[in-house]
Amino acid sequence: FSLLDNPLDQMQLTAITRAYGISVASLLHFINHNQDEMRVQYCQNRKQTEDKTRPNNFLSKWKVDPSKPRSPVLGNRSSRVLNPRNSVSNLHDHIIVNYELELVPEFQAFLSTFDISSWNELDSTNAFYYTDEEAAIDLKFSALKVKHVGLNHLIVLITHEEFFDMSFLNAFFLTYHAFTTPTIVLQKLACRYLSLGQGNSVQRKKIQLRVIVALDTWLRTCFSDFTGTMLSHMSSFISQIREDGSQGASTNLKKLLEQKCNQAVSIRFSPTQRTNLHAYDRNPTRIIFDYKPLLIARYLSFIEFGMYKEIKSSELVNKTWMSEKDGAPNVCEMITRFNTVVAWVASTILWQEKQSDRVKAFVLFIEIAQALDKLQNFNTLLEILTGISHTSVWRLKNTLADVPKKYLTIFSNLREKMDPTQNFRHLHKEVLPMCVQPALPYLGMYLTMLTHIEDGNANLVHGLVNFHKCLLMFTIISEVKNWQMIEYSLDERKEKEKEKEKEKEKEEKEEETWSPMLLSFLSELPYNNEEEMWESSLRLEPRTKKNEK
Repeated sequence: FSLLDNPLDQMQLTAITRAYGISVASLLHFINHNQDEMRVQYCQNRKQTEDKTRPNNFLSKWKVDPSKPRSPVLGNRSSRVLNPRNSVSNLHDHIIVNYELELVPEFQAFLSTFDISSWNELDSTNAFYYTDEEAAIDLKFSALKVKHVGLNHLIVLITHEEFFDMSFLNAFFLTYHAFTTPTIVLQKLACRYLSLGQGNSVQRKKIQLRVIVALDTWLRTCFSDFTGTMLSHMSSFISQIREDGSQGASTNLKKLLEQKCNQAVSIRFSPTQRTNLHAYDRNPTRIIFDYKPLLIARYLSFIEFGMYKEIKSSELVNKTWMSEKDGAPNVCEMITRFNTVVAWVASTILWQEKQSDRVKAFVLFIEIAQALDKLQNFNTLLEILTGISHTSVWRLKNTLADVPKKYLTIFSNLREKMDPTQNFRHLHKEVLPMCVQPALPYLGMYLTMLTHIEDGNANLVHGLVNFHKCLLMFTIISEVKNWQMIEYSLDERKEKEKEKEKEKEKEEKEEETWSPMLLSFLSELPYNNEEEMWESSLRLEPRTKKNEK
């Protein structure tokens, strides 16, 4: 009923209809034909439960009286956001567990694993909000200007019965690993689901709907959080939702859970599928010369995107990739892969004994880099450019002198495009916004941004969650996750090229075929260590007084 006075935005409308398994058109049709009757019943309920100080339009921003002092403390400040002061000023009014509910045995067993009274935290009713000036600068995507807040308060905000902010909900689930665990969040949502609000059954149903939407969002964005006991607890939660009469919502959640479980066990190209390098019938140091640059670029993109898409949001908080490899296995795999490709490129050039072969290797890698640029694979592109620029390779002045100027110009242009100045600002602000997926950005750029946020902001401030930090991290993590949506294809005929290729290039693409040997080779690249590469470089072109200068 409250939806009549509080118009929904498209994201909220989609989330509600998706949770209940109905179409947007059906919901709007029902409201239009039952509006008068619904409004009468809503007004009757509202008179009994609504605080007289609550504004008529809950989704409008409150005007600030300049004569009144501005305090960041929730209990003393004038409301300047979605009126959280009146709506969550007392969490005890929002979490009164209904022990008279009929609980399914599985859900009851889940509740017995923790103390429900743990909801009553000392910091639950405290919160700090942005001033209007701070909000105008820092927050442009969320109507909830929360800065520092207790965990219970956060749970109430993401499941509040009268306002909804999808970006706030996503920000919570993508960053909560920085200050709590999946088990605790599920426990808090269970407490919130069992709440009676202020004793009104209609309000309780609204809260339960918000909890269902939160569970749906959690499964879609961070399914990797559900392992072992978390899966069984979620299943019991869904059973309880069905028992309470929300059959459509429970059915959709169950289907989503099964779908995510099936996707999790899908086969991924793994090291166990690779072939031993010694089994090749060709020299591993020259195998890439037998294939065209575009095909090699496609295979490299396919392999590295397979690693990139496995990165989870939990791996991007608390600088996990620096402290513990087990906590961020996919990020660490991408970092290791970057160093491997750089060493492989440099080693391959240095393995060529003849200067003409080294020039050929230079040209080939520049052509591969050019193809990677067309495929919008900037992570592997930087690996190739870094390998060519390796100290042991770039000192080969005689070899570089024989490389055609055409390719040196291409190399120079690509290096300019991947300019690392100001943490790859050109790539991040000008190149990536113009890209259409599939694309693979340079992961190190995002890791540097996250490191700066981590170093400059604490997880807790005065015992409260520093959600300002979470919102900053959300902007970066959501961008990382966004590029995971569309994968590269090994079949070039299925790839959508942004520019029309020449007829000759199209004919060459048709001739390219699947090569398990090349895919296996590019997955397990051979390379020399730094000392071996330096020795090879000195042997190929010994130091002279001229080149030492």
